[in-house]
Amino acid sequence: MGIFSKLFGKKPHDPAQALIDWLDTHPHVCRRTVASNFGAQDPFGARVLTWIVTRPDCDRGTAAEAFWKSMAFGAVKEMSSHREDPAAATPSLDLISLISEHWRQGRYGPAQFGCETEDYWQEFCKDLRRFRCKARDFDLPDGIRDPISGERFYQQRPVDHHEGDILDDLVGDVWVCDRAIQVPEYGLPARKARLGY
Repeated sequence: MGIFSKLFGKKPHDPAQALIDWLDTHPHVCRRTVASNFGAQDPFGARVLTWIVTRPDCDRGTAAEAFWKSMAFGAVKEMSSHREDPAAATPSLDLISLISEHWRQGRYGPAQFGCETEDYWQEFCKDLRRFRCKARDFDLPDGIRDPISGERFYQQRPVDHHEGDILDDLVGDVWVCDRAIQVPEYGLPARKARLGY
């Protein structure tokens, strides 16, 4: 942060758009890295994730990773809550529905990156029992449960170290802004320390 930012504070910005703008000019591998960092429940992170899975060049492995991560960490609870309160927010279900629609329409290209679905499936089944839901409630698209072969990595950094540092900073900005919304007592001081506002 520059001297004027330290003296006068940095103005609030849109960390999701800053990350999207950067990703738009960098290789697809960076998108996969970012997709593994965010969840549908993250206000800014979800915007980045949605942008990634709606790109024309998004591959099946990246889409499946986002799908199962959302399914295993929030979707079943949201389905249960939605039954009791139809007005309840359903960010994970919304993202799953979007990915399912694209998947069925064949919009995702061949897998560049793999997705091991078994662990996610086990978490999904545990949540089904816990929240008394059924798998058929989710209308899974054909083939999305199958393991997807491809590169077996999750945290791949750009080859250029400087570019990797920029990516880490942008992801960190999104993360701290999400925490400021979700857990203000911890997130607001962290955002102030990192971004100056």
